[in-house]
Amino acid sequence: MIHRLRDIFQSLILNIRHYVFNHHRRISFSLLVVILTILVSNSWVQGIADSSVEPEPTPVVVVKGLVYIEESETADTIQYRVAELQDSTIDSVSKTKTLGQEVTGGGCYIHRLHASPRGPWVAVQWNCEDGARVHLLNGASGDRLTLNPELTSDSFFLNWDAGNNDIILRIRAGVDPQVVRVSVPNGKTTPLSVPPTTYNVALNKNGKQMVFATHLGLGTGSHVWLMDMKSGQVEELASFPDHIAAQFRWSPNGEQIAFILLEDTTTPFSIGELWVMDADGTNERFLAGADGGHGFPIYWSQDGSRLFFVQRENTSDPSADVDPTALLSNLYEVHLLDGSVDPLTTFTESLIEEPALSPDGSLIAFTRIKGQHVEVWVFDLTTGQVDLLPTARSARHPACLIGTTP
Repeated sequence: MIHRLRDIFQSLILNIRHYVFNHHRRISFSLLVVILTILVSNSWVQGIADSSVEPEPTPVVVVKGLVYIEESETADTIQYRVAELQDSTIDSVSKTKTLGQEVTGGGCYIHRLHASPRGPWVAVQWNCEDGARVHLLNGASGDRLTLNPELTSDSFFLNWDAGNNDIILRIRAGVDPQVVRVSVPNGKTTPLSVPPTTYNVALNKNGKQMVFATHLGLGTGSHVWLMDMKSGQVEELASFPDHIAAQFRWSPNGEQIAFILLEDTTTPFSIGELWVMDADGTNERFLAGADGGHGFPIYWSQDGSRLFFVQRENTSDPSADVDPTALLSNLYEVHLLDGSVDPLTTFTESLIEEPALSPDGSLIAFTRIKGQHVEVWVFDLTTGQVDLLPTARSARHPACLIGTTP
C-alpha cells in the first residue's frame, strides 16, 4: 500500500511539475514538494524540486568503448561506430558495431565528438555554412536525443559538467548569444550568469566551480574568471591583453588549471603555449609549446603529475599557420615536477588530431592523418604501446565512452 501511494504521489508531482514550470509558478511548486515530502519518504522527491537542488551525480563505471566516425568512400555519408572493449586495452576489442548513419554535404560536416564523462551520451558538433549546431547521440543505442531546436541550431559545444550529465552550450551565437546548461536526457535548461562574450568554460570535478574566459573581439585579448556555481559569485583570475586563453582543464585534485595560450591575431593556426596556474589564478607557469589554433584538448594524468597534449613539430613552416592540413605533430607529455617534455608518439609526416583520454586514464585515442589515410589510433599509457584501432577505415573523431550498454 505504501509503495502504491508513493507511485501515485510521484506521478502527481511530475504532472504538476510540468504544469508549473510551463507557467513559471515555482514558489507554488516548492510548497507542494514540502507538503508531500512530509507525507512520504522523500528519496524519490529529490532532484525534481526546483533547480537550486544539486542532482545526485551519475555513478562512474569503467571504460567500455570508443565511438568514432567512419567516412564513406563513395557517397556523402558517415557512420557512427563504436569499438567495444572488454577491458581498458586496445587488444581487448571484441567487436565494432554501427550506431547510425548521417548524410553530410550541403555545406555541413562533423567537426568533433565530445563524450560525456558519465556516459553514454556523445555531443556531435557540426559546422555548417549557415551556422554551427550540436546534436546528442546515445553511444549505447545510437538514438538521437531530441532537444528544443533553439539548443541544437546555431549552437556551440563548450563542455560537459563532469559532476553531472549536463552539457554547456553557447546558443544563438549569431544573434543573441547566451550560455546555458542543459540536463541530459530530460532537456531541462538553465541559463548561466556569464557574459555573452564567453567562449570557453570548464567545471571542476564536483561541479561546484567553473572557470570561463571572455573575449570582446580581435586584438582585445581575453579575461579568465572563476564562478562559484552555488552562489553565482564571480572573480577574475587572470587577464591576457594580447592572447586568447582556451582549453581549460582542472587538475584531478582541483588545485590547478591547465590551459593553452595563443596570440590574439588573424592567424588561424598559430603556435600555442601550454600553461598551468593555481586554481586562484596565482603561480602562472609556462610548460611547453603546443598546437594552438586547432583547439585540440589537453589532459591530466590521474595522479596529476603529467599533462598530455598535441605539439606542433614544423614550427618554422609558415604554411602550417594558415593551412590546417600542413600541420606536422605528435602526442607529447610534460612532467610538472621538472618541466621535462617527451614525445608519446613518433609518427613522421603525420598530423595528430583530437586526442581523447579514456575515463580510467589508461588510453588516449586520437586521429592520425598521413596523406590520404585517416585512421584512429590508441596509445596505451600503461605499456607505452601505440596501435591502430582494428577494423576502422577512413575513421576519425574518436570519443571515449563509459558504459556502452543501455
